[in-house]
Amino acid sequence: MTVTRLEKNAMMQSETNKIFVETPQPVSTIDPQVKKEKFAGDKLHDALLHVQDALERSMIPFLVLGDTAKQIIDSELPVFDLDFIHIGVLRRHLTYSCLSILKDLLYDPQTTDDRIDYIHNGVPVRIDVIGNYYSFFENPDSRFYTLSEFKIPNPFSEYWKKKDDVI
Repeated sequence: MTVTRLEKNAMMQSETNKIFVETPQPVSTIDPQVKKEKFAGDKLHDALLHVQDALERSMIPFLVLGDTAKQIIDSELPVFDLDFIHIGVLRRHLTYSCLSILKDLLYDPQTTDDRIDYIHNGVPVRIDVIGNYYSFFENPDSRFYTLSEFKIPNPFSEYWKKKDDVI
């Protein structure tokens, strides 16, 4: 079996990203066992803009995922009704320097191999690190929310069916 240059690069990138794991056990600020709290629209909007700013300053492309993306799609100007802000980044975009900048911009991020969690003004923000290939992340769609443009999976309906299996 021959290994292509792209596969070698992916394997090297995968090994490189394991360096960034700070905790041996998954630590999450968004614990599924804890009673979920719904947040007001303004606090969620502020948290979304905060994570957007941090990721853009870190030069990390991102997508809005989960119920956050669903509410942006379903309504022209949504008033969020969520438990947390859900964002996704592709593992290949998390270089050492980008991740270092991101950690400096976030307050007390909890980092695992496949996720970064932090809290902004009481609102949990979850950044999933997506390591596998999915066609709906290839050419993301753009949607505007207030004055900002956000990328969402395309086609969203295909993503929505498989959202629980995305890793």
